[in-house]
Parts: sequence; structure tokens; C-alpha cells
Amino acid sequence: MSEIIEETKIDEEKKSAPQRKTKEQIKRERALNASMVILSKKNQDQLGIISVQPEKNIFFLSSRMFVKVYTLKGVELTDNRKKTLVSALCSFSKHRMRLSSFSYKNSRSPLVFLTVFFPGNSYAAVADEIDDFDRMLSTLMEDKFKIQFVTCNMGDVFMFIYMNFNGQMKKITSKTVMKKSINLKKNFFQDIKEVEGGYFINKNGKLGCTYICTQFPDELESPFVNLRKLGCAYLSCIDFQVLDKNYVSYFNRTLEESYNSKIEDNVENMINLTFILNMIYDSEKEQETCEELVSHILFEKGLIAAPGIGVQEKIVDSIASFGLFDFHCSKNVNFDIVSKLFG
Repeated sequence: MSEIIEETKIDEEKKSAPQRKTKEQIKRERALNASMVILSKKNQDQLGIISVQPEKNIFFLSSRMFVKVYTLKGVELTDNRKKTLVSALCSFSKHRMRLSSFSYKNSRSPLVFLTVFFPGNSYAAVADEIDDFDRMLSTLMEDKFKIQFVTCNMGDVFMFIYMNFNGQMKKITSKTVMKKSINLKKNFFQDIKEVEGGYFINKNGKLGCTYICTQFPDELESPFVNLRKLGCAYLSCIDFQVLDKNYVSYFNRTLEESYNSKIEDNVENMINLTFILNMIYDSEKEQETCEELVSHILFEKGLIAAPGIGVQEKIVDSIASFGLFDFHCSKNVNFDIVSKLFG
């Protein structure tokens, strides 16, 4: 009997021991890691972008995140289709994701982008995971929607960053982004001066105000129909991630102890959410006319949104760059309201 127990113990130890990698696996991992192009120290320090993978259009950030950006192609989404889309994305991925909506003046409908964040210390560690996500995303679009998410190349990512700060398009190639001599912050972003009630961009005269949502209602009507009626440009995004079931239970138990009140575990319907908004104005007159209306529209929908006083530049940089420059302020919310903030 003791011999059987000993043999079982040895088998279990073998299973739990790390498997030695084959020469082919080691060679593949080295090739994958070598495919990353290191950016200049200036770009690493200013933007936190350490390197890029040019064939797959992947960014590696100093936060140990690999990031990929997709653009949405196809018909404009109705509220029901937005809800179905967010639900579908959450059903097959536990990664943090960001849906960005950019609405420029005179544009027929907002441009929509998806950013996905993959934590990892090396490209070899996440390469298969990213490829799997690509395949699942493509299958999802083909099966449920007449739309598709297409990978944004690095040039297009910085073309829209430039557009978001300057209000005009500028063709940018991926080779330009990888140049050792390029200063990405200086060439594609703008320095923001925070002023009372918002911010000011001295170079192009644009004004704006950012908002961070700090409280959400249990039920929500989308504020974007009314925001678009103002005729102003805006950039908005929702960061969302499915909550771990154990975390939700622990969170609820902590609240119960604090407030001495029973809270039901609604694990399947909870999500971690950030909603931030950047209104952009062409003149002081436009800002004076619309600023109070924006606050009223958000409050009327039950959203408590605070101006980003002290962090305006961080918020604008984050929204305009699809989250490459990261800023988020998450709250645990009811899943049903998420799609209503997809602008």
C-alpha cells in the first residue's frame, strides 16, 4: 500500500513540475521577442510605450501591458446592438477592454474603436493569446453582426491621435512611428494648459473640458443623443472588464459588514467600468454656451460626473490615444448600463 502511495506522489510531482521547453519552443520564443522594435528612450519616458510589433500592430507599455487597437467597420449600431456587442465581448474575454467614440464636427456618426489590454512580461508569453483573441473577435462579428473590427495599423493610430488634438487629418505611416529620431509626444500630441472650467491648447486655440463619471444610476438612458445635438466635437470612452466572481462576493460581504445590510450576489451582472468624456470647443463663446448644458445633460441621466480638475491633460491624452497613455477610474456597476455609455 505504501508503495502505491509513493508512486502516486511521484506521478503528481512530475505533473506539477515545470515542463522543459523544446529547442523549437525556445527558438520560437526568441524570434517572437526579437520581433519587437524598441522605441527611443524619449518616447518610452514621455508616453510609456516601450516597443512595438509592426507586423501585428501591437504596442508594449511600461505598465507591462500589450495593447492592440481595432477600428469598427460597418453599419451604425442601434442601442440593442450595442448591448449585444458589449455582452458578446465580455462573454469570450476577461481582459480589460476600451470602446472609444470620436465624434467630430459635421461627422454623420461617431467613429468607434476597440482597445484590448493583454498583461504580460514578454511578447512570446502573450502572442498566442492575442492571436486567439483575433480569431474569436472575427468569428463573433461574422456570426452575430454585419460589422467587423479591423486591426488599426500604427500609422492610423497616430493619425487619429493627431486628429484628436489638431482637428485635421495627417497621413502617418507605421515607419514614421518607429523612427528613432521621432518625438511622438511633440509631433502628435499637444501641450494642454489647464484653466478655470477646463483646458486650453495654445497652439491651435481649441478649448475643452473633461469629465470623470463617479456615480452611475441603476437604470440609464444614453446621454449621447442630446450631446450630439449641441453640435460640438467630443471624445469619449468606456473601459470595462468582467469582474471575478470571488471578488464580487468578497466586495459585497465587505459592504454588508460596513452597512450591516444584506446584499445579493449579482455576480453575473456586474462589471468594472470607467466612463470619461472630453468635450471640445472651437471658441470661448461655444464653450460658454455648451458647458452648462453638458453638465445638465449628464445630471439629467443620473450620471454624477466631475470635471477632471488637476488631471485634464492626463484624461485628454488617454482618451485621444485609445488608452496607450493610460488613465482610468473604475467603479463596479450593473452590466445593463454599460452599452448606454458607448457613445
